[in-house]
Amino acid sequence: MATESVGPAAPAAAASEPAGPTWERRNNVGSAEGRRAAWAGLYWLWDNTRLKAVKHCRRSLIGFTADLMMSRSGLAHWQGLRSCGSVSACSVCARKVWSKRSLKLEAALTEWQSRGGSVALVTLTMRHSRKQTLAVLWAALGGAWNATETSRGVRSVRAALGVVGFVRRVEATYGANGWHLHIHALAFIEGDADESAALRLGDALYASWSARLKRLGMQAPLRAIGTDVKLLDLSDPGAAVAGYITMRSTPEGMAGRELTDALGGKRGKRGNRTTWELLADAVEGDKGARALWWEWEAASHGKRMLTWGLKVSALLDLEDEDDADDLEATVIARLGQDVWSQVCNRPDGPCDLLEIAERAYRSQSRGDDLERCHLLGLEAAMTDVALTLDDWGVLSWVDLPLEAVTGDDFKVLSADLTSSAPPVSTVSAAESGQAGGVGTGPPGPHAQSRPAGPLGPPVSASVRAEPP
Repeated sequence: MATESVGPAAPAAAASEPAGPTWERRNNVGSAEGRRAAWAGLYWLWDNTRLKAVKHCRRSLIGFTADLMMSRSGLAHWQGLRSCGSVSACSVCARKVWSKRSLKLEAALTEWQSRGGSVALVTLTMRHSRKQTLAVLWAALGGAWNATETSRGVRSVRAALGVVGFVRRVEATYGANGWHLHIHALAFIEGDADESAALRLGDALYASWSARLKRLGMQAPLRAIGTDVKLLDLSDPGAAVAGYITMRSTPEGMAGRELTDALGGKRGKRGNRTTWELLADAVEGDKGARALWWEWEAASHGKRMLTWGLKVSALLDLEDEDDADDLEATVIARLGQDVWSQVCNRPDGPCDLLEIAERAYRSQSRGDDLERCHLLGLEAAMTDVALTLDDWGVLSWVDLPLEAVTGDDFKVLSADLTSSAPPVSTVSAAESGQAGGVGTGPPGPHAQSRPAGPLGPPVSASVRAEPP
């Protein structure tokens, strides 16, 4: 059992510009390819999932409109869509939820380090075979963990070492020997723990873990691989979280599925496929992967993929995950249900509009006057989105009421933009470079090729990236 102090490698740089809400960029999570792959997975799930909530995820609206939001960082996202919230069976929801959870974990590690504490990464595995179903393995894993965490031997060692609690995550892959289900847990330890403490904790965990698995009719894992404890390097909490969550848990790995993806996440060892890789293969027509995905849906439905110990959560007193994505963003387009349905009927429609808006906004981001650049970027994004929808033959409703904007400063800046804009005529989407396909090719029309006059001031408000 390895007990040396280690620090997870930092995530590899993304191959393309980050995409999505600000929480993705802050955590180095998210790429345009990852977002497209997640939506491609959801498109497939609409027709193939056996879970009703996932089948209807993001197909309908909470209110009257689907709002395309733009943040000051130049990242766009959708708001106002009904979502299933499944972290295990929906590629789009999981991508969002894991990103928020990683931020909460990073805050927890940062706070714990400031208090002089240590954190150990615990891995618990179990023997398995192709004959065992995922449901059987999951039942054994849950029972063994509950017994291990509350066993007398583990409680005694926890008290001696100052282990206040765990944050537990369940991980699954599929390979030649069937489903491989295991636990990664973060142990929060008071004070400066050393390798001997990690070894002692590992011995106690293995004794209880293996004994309970035997009682449940499972084979006990070998000591060398059944339990592993490593002290984390907390000098870079973000890198520590990246090594804990993004290794195999997010849909980001569906994009390209290289050995190392844009998150720094690793493909399953020895040819094992993660659940998101199974989904990606199912999207590509792999019937075997489709059957395995359905088994995963059934077994993981209603299960908690990440569990916070009560003592850890109470001690750190962190904000709820649902509150982690409050952002100051701007509505640049509002689409009714009919329009949203038409957008979803186009392959990659939602992602295309997000990327078009982001490119247009960033084209105006150069300059010393940040507020002016922001307003120019919003106008550029609104225009390009409207022209794209027109090119698609979709009726666009862009609702930007004057009375929603408050403050004289904005009105002065808006008037200044209008007076300085060159008089130009309206151009078609084909003339602007959008006819060659949406989401590819050169950016859409910019300031020199826009309709004369302002499109109306944007509506700014503190909003949530998406309701949970």
